[in-house]
Amino acid sequence: MSTPEAQRRAVENHRRRMRLQGLDRFEVRGLMRDKALLRAVAKRLARGDPASGKLRIIIEAVVERPPQGG
Repeated sequence: MSTPEAQRRAVENHRRRMRLQGLDRFEVRGLMRDKALLRAVAKRLARGDPASGKLRIIIEAVVERPPQGG
């Protein structure tokens, strides 16, 4: 097995484990100065604890959600 194949399988396995925990991977575009903030918010929301639920409510109240679908 070549190194690229092993690496590809490792990434697939990692992403599968994350999906089993209810997490997903996605990309967003934003300003460089907001990068750390967005990562911190994403990590906090991923905790799934009561504090993250409160944060989600606050963010949803401030930010208009785009319609679902394509």
